[in-house]
Amino acid sequence: MEAFCGKWTPDVNSVKGAVEYLTTVAAPESQIEEIRNTTLVEIALDDDIFSVTNYIEGKGSRTDVMKLGEDTSSESPDGVIILSNTRFENNCLITVLSIYDVDIKVVRRIQDGVMVCEFTSSGKTLTFNLIRT
Repeated sequence: MEAFCGKWTPDVNSVKGAVEYLTTVAAPESQIEEIRNTTLVEIALDDDIFSVTNYIEGKGSRTDVMKLGEDTSSESPDGVIILSNTRFENNCLITVLSIYDVDIKVVRRIQDGVMVCEFTSSGKTLTFNLIRT
């Protein structure tokens, strides 16, 4: 679990499947801009509390907090309720989200020192890497 903790920089050259995935989930323009402008991701684990802080150019930061193994409800900056459940399984951090009645599975794994992130919904997958900073 600790291998995921720390500061990570998005590798913009590693992004695959973005257009298809974002179209499938009908992401609002504000969410697309937030993804595009994320400059740093910080992941922390305190006992069974998992937090992800995204530093977004021009907007500051946003932190998502989840309790491992339990259903969590939070609200997006746009006021949308996000339901999630995060667990550690087979050396992967797996989060299942429900946003706008759309189910999304997020799988994070460490591969060759890089965090590979896969967001999948309705058979479409957005993949990108984070590089340890």
